[in-house]
Amino acid sequence: MRSICSGDAKSLFSRASPLGKLNFNLRSTLGDIKRKGWNAILFSIIVLFLMTQIVLGAQQVSVSIATSGTITSTPSPTPTPTPSPTPSPTPSPTPSPTPSPTPSPTPPPSNLIFSSGFEDSRDGYISAEGANALRIINTVTGTAVSTYMYPSGSRWWIEGRDTTHRPSGAPAVTAHSGSYCLGLARLGSQRCEFQLREWGWASYDEWYFDMWLYFPSNWDTTPASSSGWEVLFAFGDSVYAAPQGYPYVDVALWRGNTAGVYTLVLEGRGFSNEGHTYDTSPNFALPRGQWSHWEIYFDRGDVDAHNGIAWVEVNGVQYLYSTGIYAKHSNNQGATLEIYPQDLYSGSGGTEYRYVDDLKIYNGVPT
Repeated sequence: MRSICSGDAKSLFSRASPLGKLNFNLRSTLGDIKRKGWNAILFSIIVLFLMTQIVLGAQQVSVSIATSGTITSTPSPTPTPTPSPTPSPTPSPTPSPTPSPTPSPTPPPSNLIFSSGFEDSRDGYISAEGANALRIINTVTGTAVSTYMYPSGSRWWIEGRDTTHRPSGAPAVTAHSGSYCLGLARLGSQRCEFQLREWGWASYDEWYFDMWLYFPSNWDTTPASSSGWEVLFAFGDSVYAAPQGYPYVDVALWRGNTAGVYTLVLEGRGFSNEGHTYDTSPNFALPRGQWSHWEIYFDRGDVDAHNGIAWVEVNGVQYLYSTGIYAKHSNNQGATLEIYPQDLYSGSGGTEYRYVDDLKIYNGVPT
């Protein structure tokens, strides 16, 4: 009775009570929502998983679209790591072949007009020619150059070969090159002037003299005093042309109080025989007891103008230079030039010796 009543009561309460029915429906709805929620969550997880797989797969699959529009998937092979290349040693540069030198064009004819090392067997004393007793062969032409020794009693010889005309007091000197050189002596009041007189040379306006000189170790001007002076080289118009062979230029030494120390001078005469001192180089130490290299340049300039140019170098050092040289007078056109490669001349008597070797003369600066 009690059980029937209890079950019936419960059953009756459930069927008969609206609240109970509502409660039942609510539980059913909530359960359904829970199931649907879990289903949604599960579905989302599945979708997320699938999308992850697709993304990961896309990294391993290359997609190509054919021209027909069909999509085909070709798995890309797993890339093999490329090893870093071992650096090759830098090859040594191959040296460029040395080009053969381009042949230089043939130089223009030399302007050398005279040359002598005093080595020719024909060089020497020619007694039959009197005052013009000096025979020197010009090696440029192979013939004897026109020479003159002034005055007639001048003393000269081929050092190393001619013992007949060599003064007994002359020091023995070894030639600058070769076996021989030219020796010159000034004895007492007798001057000794070695001249070249080539008639055809008068047409040249530029001159370049290249020579080697030897002054003995005890050489001094004559007289050996503070007023002593000595001409070394001279160049000018012939004395046979008016007016009296002027103008000319010379290179000289003026002595001071100390032997061996001089003033090197560039001097000369003008158109009316007036004297000119063009340039000086004081305290010039003359090389003595050794060969020294002398170079003298001379440009005669314009007619009746004093714009000639001259300079002097000794052992490669220029000591004298002037652009105001009197050198060409209209009265002397065509006159013979007198060239004194060595002029042993001073104002008073005395004895001196001088030597010259490897004398060259150009009608302009050597090319």
